Parts: sequence; structure tokens; C-alpha cells
Amino acid sequence: YAVEPQPFARALKTLDSNPNAVLFPMMRTAERESKYLWIGLLAKRNYYFYRLESRKDIVIRSLEDARQYRIGVLRGDVRADYLRAQGFVEGADKGLEVVNAAFSLLKMQQAGRIDLIVFSDEGVRLACEEAKVSCDNITPAFRLDMVGNLWLTASPQMPPALVNTLRKAFQHQEDSGYLGKLMKSGRPVGG
Repeated sequence: YAVEPQPFARALKTLDSNPNAVLFPMMRTAERESKYLWIGLLAKRNYYFYRLESRKDIVIRSLEDARQYRIGVLRGDVRADYLRAQGFVEGADKGLEVVNAAFSLLKMQQAGRIDLIVFSDEGVRLACEEAKVSCDNITPAFRLDMVGNLWLTASPQMPPALVNTLRKAFQHQEDSGYLGKLMKSGRPVGG
């Protein structure tokens, strides 16, 4: 096998077009349920709007309060889909700013081009590492009403025998405690 990091939107295309592809982690949602094969649960995450610590002017008590800000999201990511379902739209001065890579969101926020970013608590830490910025100046502004169940996901065209092999191997790694250690390390990021 080969491991190839890809922007999330491209990774979804790979999963859709390559019968032997797996993607991790991917949030399991009702919309995705029948579209992919689900190998195993990796982790559960809570998601937040994050602001810069210096932006004390940003106060969010409800999702409605966030509409006045520029919000950075990842292309193809379920968090962007969630916000769109809540009525958020891409806009020139307020709304969603869609990018391809998590580190870009942090760089844009640091440069003042967006006000808020959407990550899990683990995801923001990993994105900070990738962007080579400190997370010390980033703070949660509001917890979103969504919980992410992150899964190892397989192409819908994957041969059943390979799916069964992957599920057995996943269960073995879970039973051995390896997956718990891996997920506590904070790796990997995804949507």
C-alpha cells in the first residue's frame, strides 16, 4: 500500500474513483452513510469556532452571532456542509471562506483575512503544527452543536473480501490498544 496525504476534496475524489482506496479520518454522517464503506471508528470529536486571543471583540453566544464574521472552512469538509445547512453562505465580506488545506486557515486568520476557523480541539493543535504557528494565541469562541465520529472509510467499490480483511485488521489493532495510543497522539486530522 501507499499512504498519500491529499487535500480533503481530492481525497474524496480518490475514494470515489479508486476501488482499493481508504480515507482517514472521515466524519460519518447521514449523508455519507450509504455512499461509503465504514471500516472502523477512530475517534469522537467536538467542534468549535476558534478566534485569535487578541480578538476580544468576537463574542458568540449562538450560531446566529457568528453570521457577522468571515469563517474559514475546508473544501469538501462536513463542517462546511454543516454551516451551509445552517444557512451560512460564501460571501465577499461576511460568510464562509473555503480553502483546500487546514494550515491555510490558520495563516489567513493570523493575517486578519478571516475571523473564525472551525476545528476540533485536536484538529486545531495539529493544524498549528502543520502551519508552524503557535496555538497559544487561538482560543475557542463557540462550541458547535455537532459531534464528529471519525472513521476509517473505504471506497464503495472495494471488493468485499478486502473490506472484511480491513475490518478484521482494524479490530485487531483496536483490541491490541494500538489505535487508542494512536488517537491519543492526535494524529491524524480530517473531516
